[in-house]
Amino acid sequence: MKNKFLKLTGVAAMALMVFAACSKKDASNPSLTVNGTVAYVGIDSIVNGAFTTPLADAGGSTGNWGTVSYDLFKPGVAGTGDTTHLIFDGAWCGDVSPGSGRNLGYVDVSGTTLAAISLTTIGGAILNPASKLGYNSGSAGWYGYDLSTHQVAPVSGRYVILYNGASLAASSVIYVLQITTITYTETPTGSGLYKGNVSFKYKRLK
Repeated sequence: MKNKFLKLTGVAAMALMVFAACSKKDASNPSLTVNGTVAYVGIDSIVNGAFTTPLADAGGSTGNWGTVSYDLFKPGVAGTGDTTHLIFDGAWCGDVSPGSGRNLGYVDVSGTTLAAISLTTIGGAILNPASKLGYNSGSAGWYGYDLSTHQVAPVSGRYVILYNGASLAASSVIYVLQITTITYTETPTGSGLYKGNVSFKYKRLK
């Protein structure tokens, strides 16, 4: 009987731990590493995000590279049961829009870095709401493209803001992001079709 009680209390304790861990999602906690994998993202921890497009297409801006849902908290491509913070689509999946229940915008702040940017920094800047951000040409975007070098780079001084409230002040969760680059890989070799490789970095401010 004693052994059975110990087993039951052990199961209950394990269930409580799992519940507590799940309830920490999108809460203000330091990052946790399990078997070398970040289980959730802590405040001010810079994270490198990356993915390869699900589809391959011919080069150009009018192709179809599919859609990628991304969980910043996981972090990684969102699967069943994960939270979709960001949705990537468009050319090489380089266009980013907010997931359900979230808002997207950007601030232009010179003389700082992603590592140094803070709530005070973005609070003192003009927040420009956006439904989607992509190539910075014609309309505001989060990346530029050098026609001479064929390299993608972030727009200088521009930081993408993802938040879950009607305003930054009303938000309980705020992320700041910058694209790193977009490259492509012929898949399969010799096919003339290419998959995009998108990489970006971000941190949680709140």
